[in-house]
Amino acid sequence: MERQLFEKTLKELTEIAAKSDIGTTQVCFKDILDYDEDKSHEYFCCLYDGTPPMAAINQGYAEKVMSVKESILSSLSKNQRQTTSSFSKKALQIWDALLSEDFLYSFKNSFLALKRGALDDKFSELEWKFRQELKKHLEIYQTEISKSKELLSLQLYVRRIEGVFDDIPERMLHEMEQYLKDDPVSKRLFFEEIKSSLDHLMIKTKT
Repeated sequence: MERQLFEKTLKELTEIAAKSDIGTTQVCFKDILDYDEDKSHEYFCCLYDGTPPMAAINQGYAEKVMSVKESILSSLSKNQRQTTSSFSKKALQIWDALLSEDFLYSFKNSFLALKRGALDDKFSELEWKFRQELKKHLEIYQTEISKSKELLSLQLYVRRIEGVFDDIPERMLHEMEQYLKDDPVSKRLFFEEIKSSLDHLMIKTKT
């Protein structure tokens, strides 16, 4: 499940980068790199075995580096379009880009801005949907209440309206939970927005 979410995130990042560089989102991560969710993952143990500066180098780390190196060389030997020198050049370009704070800051901001925009759109969509539903219920009840002359009937409609007010927020929350379920980035932004709103409310209350 985690690997599927990771692949989904890679796909979204690739689409954002492609749209920024070449103006299209019709590019998949697998178009850029030969990625297999079952084979393209390597777990590295800690570099040090213990606490620095007295810790020794973890032998498992060096073994894992050799394993990754062998895997890369094996892939290169099967790829007629890629040479060792061209791969090394691309690897250095990616590494230099990752070391550039401006690159990371700019890309992260663009990515989060798109996520935040999509989250706001979802909020607006749900708000409009349930506003329309609530309006529909109230119009029906208003018409029925205007025709009713019995007190018991009026009390029944009041209970129905209260039930609608209780039901809609629960269903709205459920839909939001389903939306956030498979998107950890939007989920984090969602809770950050809630925390920010609560902090603002607390400050406003104290003043």
